[in-house]
Amino acid sequence: MIALVLGKNTPMILDRLVEVYGRKDIEGFTTLSELISKVKVRHLTVERIVCNATGVQHEQELSMVHDYLSQNNMITQVVLLARGFSEEDKQIVDVFHNIFHLPIYTDVLVNGSTDVEFIRSVCYDDIDKLRLTYSIKKDEKVSTLGAYMVEEEPEDIITKAPYCMATSGVLKTFTFGGKFFGRHRFTKQQQREVNELVREAKAVLGVN
Repeated sequence: MIALVLGKNTPMILDRLVEVYGRKDIEGFTTLSELISKVKVRHLTVERIVCNATGVQHEQELSMVHDYLSQNNMITQVVLLARGFSEEDKQIVDVFHNIFHLPIYTDVLVNGSTDVEFIRSVCYDDIDKLRLTYSIKKDEKVSTLGAYMVEEEPEDIITKAPYCMATSGVLKTFTFGGKFFGRHRFTKQQQREVNELVREAKAVLGVN
């Protein structure tokens, strides 16, 4: 589902999208608070949230959305529409980027009038394309979503420690790197620390 959060104009814009494109996978909400409230109650799965800066009531509202997504749906994309001629909107964009850091989140800076085709594009176009075309940070070096999703951990840091006997008598093994630490690339210093832990474990257990 695509969640459209464009204030009081949401129902009208939603009707036009359905009328012109026949899309039935978009649902409208007046505010971000309403969106999160209904998502929790109805257990909705949201693929992308499209909201506008004028509808953001306060910074805590953006933090609330980020916290919910981080805990419940880390792959939901967020697109924030902002008017390029509005300094107030640009301030909201700055707040947005201070909270939302991953490449699945982007602002879309609008410098002219918008139509139903534009709204359709921000709902369905590739997130990297939107960032590189419209974002206030489009000229900054940012990892694209594609690179983020397919990046694999270097094999040399996925090292298994030897088996260890737990106090309960159950044989356990611990993995350093890989899924245990999450999907991110270690620095060289972190890699050295992990390898040192493995060496110490082997030394204690007398494992070659």
